[in-house]
Formats: sequence, structure tokens, C-alpha cells
Amino acid sequence: MHQTDLECLFIITLGENVTPGRLADVTGLTSGAITGVVDRIERAGYIKRTRDPNDRRRLFLEPVAERIEEIRAINRRAYRPWMDELARYLDSDLDLLLDFADRNYQAAVNATIALRRDADVAKTEKRQASVLVQDDETGK
Repeated sequence: MHQTDLECLFIITLGENVTPGRLADVTGLTSGAITGVVDRIERAGYIKRTRDPNDRRRLFLEPVAERIEEIRAINRRAYRPWMDELARYLDSDLDLLLDFADRNYQAAVNATIALRRDADVAKTEKRQASVLVQDDETGK
């Protein structure tokens, strides 16, 4: 699975009644990208799609407990060596690393939002220019 797939799976396992739309909002991915992610995670057997009994158009993404437990078992095996490595650092070092990770993540989210906004603006400008060219050609 891709890193993005794992991050989305993590979000699904933490939430209740997670929808593809909510997953897109939280991750900043497009609806098309989320469809691909959800398809891959479902094919791997880690989630299932279920319909909202009150609104058949709405889908919930539910983790498959047995498959999630497999991932947790792997993580438990990796936990001890990871904790041993972290124990080498002072608390102040860990605070610095966490601060960096938080700021780096937020910067990446902001950059993604800006890139998407810039692409939307460029697309709108291109459409508007196309309309102006068509108007010039028709004499309007």
C-alpha cells in the first residue's frame, strides 16, 4: 500500500462514520484521488464500504477488524526498538523534533492548498480567456 493509503486507513480506523467526502476534506485530496485510495484499501481487505441506512446515496468506510489487527501486530513488533531509539533523546530534543514535524506537516498542507487554489485560478482564467477569444471570433 502507498503511504497515502496508510494515512487514510489510519484516519478511517480513528473515526466513526467516515465518508469518502470527509476523508477528502481531512487529507486535502481530490475526490478522484480519494476514490483511488479507497479502492486500493478495500481491495487489500482493510475496509469495506457500507451504505448509510438513512441515506442510500451516502457511503461509510468501515475498517475490517481482523485486517487492522494484522497491522497492529506488526506495529507492536516494531514498537520496542523504536522506543529504545527514542529513549536516547532528551525530552527537549523530542519537543524540538515534534515541533519540527508539526510545522513541516502544516507547511505541506498549506502548500497543497495554495497549489490547488493556484491551479483553480489558472483554470478559471483559461476558461475566461477562451470565452473572450470565442466572443472576438463571433463579433460579440
